[in-house]
Amino acid sequence: MNQTLGNTFIGYHAGFTHSNPGANKGYNTCVGYSSGQNISTGYDNCYMGHSSGFSTATGKDNVAIGHDAMY
Repeated sequence: MNQTLGNTFIGYHAGFTHSNPGANKGYNTCVGYSSGQNISTGYDNCYMGHSSGFSTATGKDNVAIGHDAMY
């Protein structure tokens, strides 16, 4: 993870592939095993639950709650 702002990743592989989406972007919250695992340049997202938001790479302003939500 490179110089991103306001991210919170809790859980094994949560936010695993996240990189720098640009100036003043970030602010992702990923809680749970593999939550937001493939998020790369996405920002302003909230994923809570096992594998929630797993496949979202570049999305913004998403909310997914629950097991496999937005998988």
